[in-house]
Amino acid sequence: MRTEIDDPRESAKGEFMKNLIRMAIISGLLMLVAIPVIASDTDDLNYINSVQSEYMVKIVDQGQTMIFDEVRLLEKRSPYSFPLTVGTGDYEIWGIGGEGIVDLEIRIYSANGNLLSEDSQRGKYPVLSFSETISRSHRVEVECSEFESGVSQDYYLIIVVKND
Repeated sequence: MRTEIDDPRESAKGEFMKNLIRMAIISGLLMLVAIPVIASDTDDLNYINSVQSEYMVKIVDQGQTMIFDEVRLLEKRSPYSFPLTVGTGDYEIWGIGGEGIVDLEIRIYSANGNLLSEDSQRGKYPVLSFSETISRSHRVEVECSEFESGVSQDYYLIIVVKND
């Protein structure tokens, strides 16, 4: 009876190939965990624009008057501010962050720089309410305090409405 002996080179090739396949699978899984799927700028801008359309309908349905709206690209550690002049009445400022934004912050300051109000909720949909008894100017500041991992900029929508 003859015993067959495996060629050690063949066995080593087989083990090498098995290990190579294992490493490829593990590498692929690590890449999936380490690199989140981020929508393209165009996809995210389209998302924000569709949300903007939905909010315009909501404003009309609720009998509110839109005072200001803007879609902008916001970068990490780069707050954006804009002037806002309002008359007497009750107002709301709504923020809607893109898919890469975790926490969007809104603050409103008086003309002389005093903080009047800021949103206190964590999330990408902040809302601020304020009232005015006379016409005056303010400064609104928008900042992303946290992006999704791997994201350094994203679109957001800001809407200012007057409650009629």
